[in-house]
Amino acid sequence: MSPARESSPTQTPLSVPRARLQLGIYSGLVFLSLLAFLWQAATLQEADRTDWHPQPIKMAPRVRLMTYNMHSGVGLDNKYDLQRIARVVGAAAPDILCMQEVESNTAERAARKWSHTHADNQPKVISAAVNLPHVHYMPSITASFAPELSSSSDEVLTRDTASSYGIAIATRFKVLLVRELRFTEAAGDQDQLYMDRAEQPRGALALLLSIPEQIGGGLVWAVNTHLSHKATSSEHTRQATLFFEWARQLRQERRDAAVIVSGDLNSPPWLPRAAYSV
Repeated sequence: MSPARESSPTQTPLSVPRARLQLGIYSGLVFLSLLAFLWQAATLQEADRTDWHPQPIKMAPRVRLMTYNMHSGVGLDNKYDLQRIARVVGAAAPDILCMQEVESNTAERAARKWSHTHADNQPKVISAAVNLPHVHYMPSITASFAPELSSSSDEVLTRDTASSYGIAIATRFKVLLVRELRFTEAAGDQDQLYMDRAEQPRGALALLLSIPEQIGGGLVWAVNTHLSHKATSSEHTRQATLFFEWARQLRQERRDAAVIVSGDLNSPPWLPRAAYSV
């Protein structure tokens, strides 16, 4: 009979889930230890520093600028209501208001095909309603809508000194300088302006403003424009190029002044070859 063999204990290998659990616990402990070390080091470092900002920081003046295409005072419901526009502006309480598509009529006129007949100086009416005492208006067109000469695809205006249309800036700050840029001038010998056939007269307006010391002081150029509605066209690109080059020249004219550019650029930022890509 063969001698009995001494049995040895069976060794069971560590299961995979259990190994992963232990590895996770060890990793967590290491991570917590590292966080505790970093927190302690940061606490000691902060205790050693008695002043994070030894030199006072000069903050830029805080001003609120609003840009608004007024659409000649006519809303989406086709109602002419300047007080409604004034309520919208007043709720935003801007220091500077840059307006596009505003009209100034000295007699009952409609400046554009979407306009209502009125005899209002729209920039002055709106600026007075929102307590912005300094207003500058730059008409790009001095004419009124001629319905008898127009069609759905061909807007025609006739020369008229009692009606104008353009851009404006209203502000509560003191105005030191006024600058204007015109992209195109309407031919002076034309009695009619064909708005859908040729490049529409447009431009840009800039005011150099003195900011009160109570809110930071300094000088600011507020710049307003309304670019061509033909986005990505050569006309639109040319106007955008002229505009931004002009803004750079304003900065060169007064190096001690900031420049705020605003307006209706007639192009979304994602559109290739638009104003934002110039």
